[in-house]
Amino acid sequence: MRATAGQRGWTLLELMLVLALAGLTLCSALALWREQMRGLHLNAARLALAQNARFLEGWRADRHRYADKKSSEQWPALPVPSTGYYLISFSSQREHVAGRYRLTAKPRSTWLGDRWLLMDQNGEIFVCRHRWSWEEICD
Repeated sequence: MRATAGQRGWTLLELMLVLALAGLTLCSALALWREQMRGLHLNAARLALAQNARFLEGWRADRHRYADKKSSEQWPALPVPSTGYYLISFSSQREHVAGRYRLTAKPRSTWLGDRWLLMDQNGEIFVCRHRWSWEEICD
């Protein structure tokens, strides 16, 4: 539309177009920021797993063995039980095989996604997810 001599400013169509472009830009920036935050928190969980594994290996080196069913000794409590966004848990893979353990870091919130970390006694860290409700895939 053409403005008359006394009118200034933008038309409603121009304002709506600018708001739509600003909204699209904000949505894409928010998605990128969220993915960066997920990666950052996942890396913090990796560090916590490595710290816990180092503690467990030091504990084993002091005793020259892992805890098993034959001894009355129990596995120690983890020094880093959680990060701000992930809960760290510990389990023995097989109670009758000494030295087999797994550390897992599972997200506290659903906004972090469906990925979690699994670390075995060899220090290998896998990123796991659910394919279906019953199947876990670890890469």
